[in-house]
Amino acid sequence: MPPPSEVAPIARRVMRLADKVALASIDQESGGPFLSLTGVACLMDVTPILLMSDISRHTKNLDKDPRASLLFDGTGDNANPLSEDRVSVNGRIVKCARTQAEQRFMARHPKAFYAQFADFSFYEMLVDDAHFVGGFGTALSVRADILCLKKAEIQELQAAEPSILNHMNEQHGEAVRNIAVNLLQERDGPWQLTGIDPEGCDFMMRKERCRLDFSSRVETSDEAHQTLVALAKKARRNN
Repeated sequence: MPPPSEVAPIARRVMRLADKVALASIDQESGGPFLSLTGVACLMDVTPILLMSDISRHTKNLDKDPRASLLFDGTGDNANPLSEDRVSVNGRIVKCARTQAEQRFMARHPKAFYAQFADFSFYEMLVDDAHFVGGFGTALSVRADILCLKKAEIQELQAAEPSILNHMNEQHGEAVRNIAVNLLQERDGPWQLTGIDPEGCDFMMRKERCRLDFSSRVETSDEAHQTLVALAKKARRNN
């Protein structure tokens, strides 16, 4: 088996690409497991973020017992899905502050109009550990301190992210499109930059999502600017 530190970046990539997860909670009616589907996004450190209604059954379950598990499915439409990556993340799901959670979640789910409804709240998972399966023969646990990025290392980039996304999407939309189409080989269209973190950046066009992994770690707004400029130039050359 590879060490957890080697699979953690792969697990984070699977998590960041996901727009929905299977949520397993402890059912307050039966006392057994209850499985449901919900939308998901991740904070920059890869903490999972959920938007849930107070009246939904899984939310009522979590109010009584916050222990839960989230399955991030990275298998796509592969004919043999069990040969692909997936991550089960375990921990406690609790209500969280709205600012960062809302910004990150709404960037991934711009049509989630119900976020403003009185009975909907944002939740985060306080991660205990994760179980990564990388196809046949690769399965291991990853501690939270290895899976999640250290908050102290992302503070500057986290604070700058909203302005970076706004600037790129409003002022450099063609560069964003070029990166998605020419570097990631995605189909042409109005791609938007929806997130950036030390390891890469995320793109979305309607229901389609993709991710570009950086060749080296980015931790400051200046480093992000330099990296995005270099990517835009490379994408333009490949046009």
